[in-house]
Amino acid sequence: MVFTHADKIREMDDEALAFIIMCPRDDGNKCKNCGDVITCIACCLDWLRESAEG
Repeated sequence: MVFTHADKIREMDDEALAFIIMCPRDDGNKCKNCGDVITCIACCLDWLRESAEG
């Protein structure tokens, strides 16, 4: 079996995912919650930890 990039992503913890994903609150413009890379990572981390239900 080949270990794929998708497999690697599935194994990442929240912090690693927050570092690589695009801001989930960005509507195509600059995210209003993020002022810089550090706060955007924190914003992504908050989003990853929110409930997906509702």
